[in-house]
Amino acid sequence: MNLPSVVTPEMVQALSLAKIGIMTKPDSVFFATICMALEHKWDWDIPTARTDGLSVSYNPDFFMALTKNERIGLVLHEILHVAFFHVGRGDNFTPYRWNMACDYVINLIIIRAGFTLPDGGLVNRKYSGMAAEEVYPLMPEEDEAAAIGTMQDLGDPAADTENISVQHQIDNILVQAAMQSKQQNNAAGTIPGQLERYVDRLLKPIVPWYRVLKNHMSQRAKSGYSYTRINRRAPDTLLPSRYSVELCDIAFAVDSSGSVTEKEFSHYISESIHVLKTLKPKIMKFLQFDTEIKSVDNLKTLRDFKKITFTGRGGTKIDPVMEWAAREKPAVLIIFTDGCFKQPSINPKVPTVWVIDNNPEFTAPFGKVIHFNFSSLQA
Repeated sequence: MNLPSVVTPEMVQALSLAKIGIMTKPDSVFFATICMALEHKWDWDIPTARTDGLSVSYNPDFFMALTKNERIGLVLHEILHVAFFHVGRGDNFTPYRWNMACDYVINLIIIRAGFTLPDGGLVNRKYSGMAAEEVYPLMPEEDEAAAIGTMQDLGDPAADTENISVQHQIDNILVQAAMQSKQQNNAAGTIPGQLERYVDRLLKPIVPWYRVLKNHMSQRAKSGYSYTRINRRAPDTLLPSRYSVELCDIAFAVDSSGSVTEKEFSHYISESIHVLKTLKPKIMKFLQFDTEIKSVDNLKTLRDFKKITFTGRGGTKIDPVMEWAAREKPAVLIIFTDGCFKQPSINPKVPTVWVIDNNPEFTAPFGKVIHFNFSSLQA
């Protein structure tokens, strides 16, 4: 008779200590932040450990048989698979061989960071600094045969999610981890180079948003005196005080139709994050649309981007966005799109900025048009 699978206090403590082992390692805030953002669970039906791209599972027997340092290394191994989005990037590769290529990449990172790998971890320094796609064709054919029966820990993608939605969630985790590392003054080079460059691209805008929105901000601002505020130099006296009205709300309408690629949509998200971080609007509305408005999210902090789930993938119609803007009257409406749709029949009478990807012939009947080629960027 098979005994029921039970999570014991010893297992819980062992996993907690492994996480703490990452957190307490000097200059490991980046890794620790990713670790704490993921779900970790037990699974008796897998041979070793596995990730679906957003969560990590461990076989209890395998995990508990490792040394304390090997457990720490195993947890870090799995969270690096998540950070590099290895589950979502492997669709066009042979699974065993792809898993090996990914292991070669992240195991060198683990060793350089001073952590310990479980026995049998794949290590070859000739692959140093390479992406998994670069390692894949360089591995000898016999490597794939040798991989059969070894630890294969890239599972199926998270259920009921699309790769682009998972990627956005991972992007948000990476940005938060990089910011935490910087705030804690971790040493330079503690974030893996590939991930650091990727996060830099997420945080570095293509559009010079301050200059683009400067006129709109100036138009919305009011300078003068008000008797509704107390002058700080004389708190007991009602005196006029200078005040200004900031840019109160921005609406981003993001094209999520079938003609927009995952890479392009990711850049749209990046630009939105930058506006939120630098201009700090009181309210940011984030709309996704194809032939209709699929979702409207209210964003006030970087964490709010985590709740955005990619929707759409139909055709494209712009009039539903114009109708929404005419009704809601945002201070500024910014539209990210490739412009492949019929011209709007409605003018919402709000300041509008069209950010057009790779469509130099596009013109708009109103608003400001900015042409960029997001699709030419490296993801």
